[in-house]
Amino acid sequence: MLNKVAIHCYKVKKGQEMNTAQAIAQRANISNYDIKAIVVTEISGYIFIEGSSRDVNKCTEGMQYVRQLLGQVTIDELERQLIPTPVITGLK
Repeated sequence: MLNKVAIHCYKVKKGQEMNTAQAIAQRANISNYDIKAIVVTEISGYIFIEGSSRDVNKCTEGMQYVRQLLGQVTIDELERQLIPTPVITGLK
């Protein structure tokens, strides 16, 4: 059975995004899970994990600061969060 790689959005405890991402990366390395990338953006309380659904779920299961899986996102949806908005545009 082929496990499709997707980008998963997780809600995590605010202020613990980087710690959670590091813990997930460590668990993925130790257990050899198929995690391609973990992205922490400026959006407080959320992280994005790219990998097979099965491995991402196993890797985040029981993780201290992970609250819930919100679903899968496309690269286009994530890309909007990665491009900074110019200050002048943000003020309009």
